[in-house]
Amino acid sequence: MQLIIQTLTILISAAAVTPASMRCTAGRPWTKQELTEYQSLNSTDGWAGMDVIPHCVLDDTDHHPTTALLKARGGGKNLDINNLQARGGGNDWQAFGNYDSCHQPSLGGLNNFGCGACFTPAGGSVIRSGWLYREKLSGDYPTVDYYSGTGCTGSRVHHQGIYSGQHTSCDYFGDAYSAVVYQGC
Repeated sequence: MQLIIQTLTILISAAAVTPASMRCTAGRPWTKQELTEYQSLNSTDGWAGMDVIPHCVLDDTDHHPTTALLKARGGGKNLDINNLQARGGGNDWQAFGNYDSCHQPSLGGLNNFGCGACFTPAGGSVIRSGWLYREKLSGDYPTVDYYSGTGCTGSRVHHQGIYSGQHTSCDYFGDAYSAVVYQGC
């Protein structure tokens, strides 16, 4: 009986904080060592570090789900263990299906992400451009890597960052089916 009550409590509390449209696996941010290893790879296929971060399905209703989502996936603890100010302030990322612009319609996006999460658009949508923002010019800048396969597998199609002295970037590239976001590990 106690086990049933505990299970129901967990299910009810998870449903209360998880956006209905966002589906994610449990996970944690990368360590600095894991990020360094990740950055040396041309492909994530078979790399164990990809299994530790949250993997989420992103749809066009998910524009800023990260804080609640990552708290839910961390058992009430925010998986973004990095202080926003220490890593250069807040950030934002939006994915788009068109080749030549970072305007509507958005496939979805997120803000204030930390060190590692994988997002795959719902319904097999293709990412062809991305918009990236950082609040402050100092500190670590946000980065997005786009992949040829779903679940952040396959080869890296494009690496998006922000140039020194700039707050935003809008990049166009070939077809990508998923993206890894990270900042300030």
